[in-house]
Amino acid sequence: MSSKVGINKLMEAEQEAQKIIANARADKKAKMVRAQVEAEAEIKKYQNIKMEEYNAMKEQKSGLDDSEQKLLADSEKEIKALQTGYEQNKDVCVKLLASAVSSGLL
Repeated sequence: MSSKVGINKLMEAEQEAQKIIANARADKKAKMVRAQVEAEAEIKKYQNIKMEEYNAMKEQKSGLDDSEQKLLADSEKEIKALQTGYEQNKDVCVKLLASAVSSGLL
């Protein structure tokens, strides 16, 4: 009779462990999704701020001489290159941020 009690306790413990593991996995997934959403929001916010700064600078320097116009054109090329790099690397960045948040590093 005591072996049945022992087996029942083991089965209950195993079921409880499975519930704990399932809950932990669900929490981890939810944290990763939340981190990704928050990271995307931060990226958009930063991008909007920088675009506003760029547009303000562009408007301010609309009456420039030739050397200044060349510098502005070079700056625009550099900004486009940075934006291209951003588009290429944003998914990796979001994954890294999500990983850092879900692992408790941030």
